[in-house]
Amino acid sequence: MNASRNPTVTTPVTGPLRMIGAGLLWLAVIAALFLAYQLWGTGRFTARAQAELSEQFAALEAAQPIPTDPIPTDPIPTDPIP
Repeated sequence: MNASRNPTVTTPVTGPLRMIGAGLLWLAVIAALFLAYQLWGTGRFTARAQAELSEQFAALEAAQPIPTDPIPTDPIPTDPIP
């Protein structure tokens, strides 16, 4: 027997097990890519949308300034309850 060869034992179960193992590895890679998208991809989309909304809010605030004087109200109602 040649010492450089590594003989492998093949049985009728070996082929399907290898296919299942390869399928599970591919599934793990796809799950890892989806996890990376969920963590970083959606964060980038959210940050971009938040920046856009912040600009829109600043434009609305500049168009309609918030009054500095509070609206005078009576804290204690004087009308009797019927």
